[in-house]
Amino acid sequence: MNLICKNRGTGKTYDLIKMSAETGYQIVVHTDTVKRMVSEKAKEMGLHILPPITRKEMNLGQYRGNTFLIDELETFVQEFGNIYAATINKENVSEDDVYQRNIDILLKDYEKVIANKDYNSGMNILKNIDSLNRQLDMAKYRE
Repeated sequence: MNLICKNRGTGKTYDLIKMSAETGYQIVVHTDTVKRMVSEKAKEMGLHILPPITRKEMNLGQYRGNTFLIDELETFVQEFGNIYAATINKENVSEDDVYQRNIDILLKDYEKVIANKDYNSGMNILKNIDSLNRQLDMAKYRE
């Protein structure tokens, strides 16, 4: 299983649509509204994908194939109830995603400390971001 791990509004569904067009795998979404949105977005992108299905349709056996692309995985997991913690194998999260998430968190912290005119903390955060960017570049180089 591969995970696409990005911030909200940064193209996760877009990536799934491209992946669906390339693989022929069907996208599973949580609601009919999202199902329509995914279909419309694929058309806008000029890509042909199998019609997306909802989780309910999947449970009723209204799907094609046996490999799927899940949009907004957390919405499916939340159906189990109030989950305090969960685990995932490290192999399922790319190193790039982890670095990028940490960089995004640091950038938000940087904005806060600069707004408070705490320039020393800002410099330390920038050094950490620089270090993570270098590690990310090295990880890409190793591939």
